[in-house]
Amino acid sequence: MKLRALGVALLGLWAAVPAAAQDPAEFDLDGDGRLDEAELSAFVLHLADPAFSDIDQDRDGKISDDERSFFELELMDARKKCGDPPYALEEVEGCFSLAPEEASLGGLLIRRSHEIVNLSEPEESFDIAEPALLAYARDRKEDSSQWQVQGALLRPFFLHEAAAGSSSRLSAVLLVPSVSFDRLGTTEEDEEGGEIDSLVFRLGVDFETIPKKASPFFDLQNYRFYLSYATDFSWDSDVRALEIEWEPQMLSAGIGMYRSLGKSFPLSCRGRIILHVEGGEVHDGGDNPDLVEDESFLRIGPKAQLDLQPDFYKRLTLSLGWDHHYGISGEPGRTELATIGLSWALDTSEHVSLEAVFQNGQLPLTLEETETIEVGIGLKF
Repeated sequence: MKLRALGVALLGLWAAVPAAAQDPAEFDLDGDGRLDEAELSAFVLHLADPAFSDIDQDRDGKISDDERSFFELELMDARKKCGDPPYALEEVEGCFSLAPEEASLGGLLIRRSHEIVNLSEPEESFDIAEPALLAYARDRKEDSSQWQVQGALLRPFFLHEAAAGSSSRLSAVLLVPSVSFDRLGTTEEDEEGGEIDSLVFRLGVDFETIPKKASPFFDLQNYRFYLSYATDFSWDSDVRALEIEWEPQMLSAGIGMYRSLGKSFPLSCRGRIILHVEGGEVHDGGDNPDLVEDESFLRIGPKAQLDLQPDFYKRLTLSLGWDHHYGISGEPGRTELATIGLSWALDTSEHVSLEAVFQNGQLPLTLEETETIEVGIGLKF
């Protein structure tokens, strides 16, 4: 009933604004400087197709069930970017990137992790993705310097994308080759130990599904399958594995998108919950004492992340992460990795940021021990 009422209001708003409108202010019909849910919905549909042809496919001026499913997807993407309405006009402009397009990297993405969360728009996953980290620190007490490069390069290719108005549960399929790198070492030649040296190549296939009807549980589900090869920058170690991940999104509960805690507590929260499985074999341990050569392994467990942003300054983000994997076979019996990060975006597009990151535990696949505090520059494209 709520969706039907929203649809009626939406069609009324559609007739009230110019057909080619792209300025959010033209949808602010009550002039309060914000877009409520109905106003935002009309704006989303204009962005999708100013002629309304992709939504009202049978040209009857109404939204059918199949057309409504496409409308819900478009609005869901908008809510994932902006959270719950209403939004100030300047927020809408930022969320929908209405500024002129910037130079492209040819589809290449630079992130902290190899995962793509928003398969429908992989290049627009800025709100969830974390930036690659370039950091340097000097320990005066130990008389040593440390530097770190941590991130991932991805190049997604669409294998399938649901057509407008499609009732298919499979909304997107991507082929995602990537390379993840984590290098932490000292600049002193005689310094031994304490280094992180991880290089992981992945060939992934990502699936995104949506329920045919409104679900009380999941709005979206992402499935990821990776063929992985882990080594180091000297190419001494050799770990080959299959990784599988399942990530549900429950937008009304703040799982997958920001949800404000209310006016009395001006803070927005977003969570992620992932079930991770990795299995394979260590062919060569190299110089890594944590890898047992010629040993097979199978590990399974959750990955969780919580992001917090003040409503009055959304360029500041506090992130808390925890990975816990149980060893069903092979060593070790379990692995844990805790991460705390603070990010301050230096520009409105969030391409460059200041980062402070603490990690304690073992890295996935390579199992290297880490207990680091790094401060540096974050890059995200």
